[in-house]
Amino acid sequence: MAMKYNLIKNMQKLTIGNFKFMKRNIIIFVSYLLLLVSCKKHNPNNFTLITFGFGGIYNGLEADPAKGRASQIVAARWGIDFYWRGCEYDSDTQWEDIKNNWEAENNIEDKFGDDWKEKFNKEVNLEYQLEKMRPPQQSENE
Repeated sequence: MAMKYNLIKNMQKLTIGNFKFMKRNIIIFVSYLLLLVSCKKHNPNNFTLITFGFGGIYNGLEADPAKGRASQIVAARWGIDFYWRGCEYDSDTQWEDIKNNWEAENNIEDKFGDDWKEKFNKEVNLEYQLEKMRPPQQSENE
C-alpha cells in the first residue's frame, strides 16, 4: 500500500514538474517570438501603394483612365505614390507587396481617416472637373 502511495505521489510530482518546465518553455518561446516580431520596424513614411495588372488600378480608387492626370495631381498633393508592378506578376513578390500595401494603407488611414478612399475619389473628381475648365496648355515651342 505504501509503495502504491509513493508511486502515485511521485507521478504527481513528475506531472507538476513537467507542467512547470513546459510553462517556463512556453513563456520563453512566446517572448522570443514577440522579440522577433518587434524587431521589424514599422515605416511611418511609407505612402507607396503597389499595383499590378491591366491599368494598375488600386482597389477602391478612381478607375476612369480619363481621370488619370487628376488622380496623379491629387496623389502628389496627398503625398501618395503608386508603383505599377506590371502585368506579369511574380508570386514571390506578392507577399512583400501585400505587406507593403497594408503598411501604406494604415499610414494613409492614420493621416486622412478611415474613409480616405472616398475622400481621394471625391477630390479626383473635383480636380478632373477643374481640369476640364482650364484652357489647354500651350507648348513652349509655339
